[in-house]
Amino acid sequence: MLREPALDVALLVDTTGAMGAYAAHLGRRLAATIAAVERVAGDVRLGVVAFKDHGAEGEDDAYLTRTLPLTPDRERALGFFASPALAPGVGGGGAEAVECALRAARGLRWREDARRAVVLVGDKPPHGAGLDGLAACPEHVDYREEVEALARRGVALHAVHVGGHLVTGRVFEFMAARTGGACVPLGHIRDLPQVVADLCLLPVAAPRRRRPEPARPAPRRVRAALAA
Repeated sequence: MLREPALDVALLVDTTGAMGAYAAHLGRRLAATIAAVERVAGDVRLGVVAFKDHGAEGEDDAYLTRTLPLTPDRERALGFFASPALAPGVGGGGAEAVECALRAARGLRWREDARRAVVLVGDKPPHGAGLDGLAACPEHVDYREEVEALARRGVALHAVHVGGHLVTGRVFEFMAARTGGACVPLGHIRDLPQVVADLCLLPVAAPRRRRPEPARPAPRRVRAALAA
């Protein structure tokens, strides 16, 4: 069976408030998700950036970002998601520290000879996108600069839009389009592992400014593995 080139993919997962349930569900299905992607892509390294927010809604009592470096070790990834330190559900409300998660992802050790992708799962936009002011990140991180930096590195940003927040949808679509990725609205929490697997296996396209098309369905063998 022909396999895709090596794949480096980082999951950027919002773990604040109600998003904690999505992070927990993805964690429970992560083993099947990784196995499904590996069946197609073969040489896969997975990284994770869990993120919350600045101040009392995140870093004061939990963390701003927690990062798992890109690794081929599936058990290490599963342990990261299962750790109580991930603290799913803590904080929430308003914009989230998406911009700082993007910076953490940019700092990962991406392989130059691999396809490179970020899969962002969230329901709120980054600071500086208009929800709470245009320059509201206390760390002075500009999400637009981080997106451009990912694009220069050849890292496609795919976004899973949870909920129907209008600003979030527009910003996620912009970030995906600038990096040659796709933005997909999530219909139901049960669909999240499948959507993540689909996005991991999308080919990386050249950056474009038009509205991105929805993700293509994954091959049947991917769906079968996730349904097992």
